Amino acid sequence: MNFRILIPLLILLTTPLLAQPAIEFNGVVVSGGKTRVSLLDPATGQAGWVTIGGRFGDYILAAYIPAAPSPAIGSTKADAVVLKRASDGQLMPPIGLKDAFQPESSPSDRTDPESGPPAGDGS
Repeated sequence: MNFRILIPLLILLTTPLLAQPAIEFNGVVVSGGKTRVSLLDPATGQAGWVTIGGRFGDYILAAYIPAAPSPAIGSTKADAVVLKRASDGQLMPPIGLKDAFQPESSPSDRTDPESGPPAGDGS
């Protein structure tokens, strides 16, 4: 049994549908065996990099859920984090990676396999 899938699934299934904290998940860095996530509280302007178990305002970073392959579309779903309230340990609904950091591609950036590269790029 793969516990990397089971634990996040259990978190998702056992998390009650509560109001999600107004916290944004903006990025993730894995370095030196530690995972740090970038969180922002837009209401207060507080921002920071937090490790699993670390505190951010009134919350503790309970879990980081890395993106999982999606065979249906051949790409990945967004990463997510789970916070719990420090006061009572209540798990909050997962917060997905903010999509503002996902660059949009313009039609000129795409290559049509039938026609080759866009005209005017010198290829």
